[in-house]
Amino acid sequence: MARLLPVALLLLVAAVCAAQSNQAESLLAQKAAITNWAAFSFAAGLVGWDDRTPVCNWTGVECNAAGDVSSLNMSCTPDQPRFCAMRAQGQLVPDLCQLSSITSIKFANHSLSGPLPAEWGGPDACQSLSFLYLNDNKLSGTIPASFGARGSMPNLPVASLGTNSFNGRCPTP
Repeated sequence: MARLLPVALLLLVAAVCAAQSNQAESLLAQKAAITNWAAFSFAAGLVGWDDRTPVCNWTGVECNAAGDVSSLNMSCTPDQPRFCAMRAQGQLVPDLCQLSSITSIKFANHSLSGPLPAEWGGPDACQSLSFLYLNDNKLSGTIPASFGARGSMPNLPVASLGTNSFNGRCPTP
């Protein structure tokens, strides 16, 4: 029994490290999709956002007590003026909704363009999402039908998507 304890502890540490690595990969995919990342991150004074710093120490990222990413907040707002110095440009990536504990994605008042990732409306994606603020960007296209699928984003009461260039109807279940 005494020999099993170190092995169990080692397996637990390996599982935590693997989860942190997957979270970092999802967030780094979003970083790669911001086409002006160098200028945006410099102007905002971002800390972390590399594979050497734990994700919970990255600027704009919050984690829950278990160490899982629960919020990505890079909105340009009066209470967060650091994100207003340079507006992020690029696209949103499907990977953000692979963060199983994410409750909040806030990327308002930037210059993000392109469509919303259809994968965000998938049956296993964004299940914990409660806040989605993507207003005042340059997002376009139709809101994916998957966003209205039964079971899609079950905890999302309101999504702020105004002042973008969406067309078509809002999908409903």
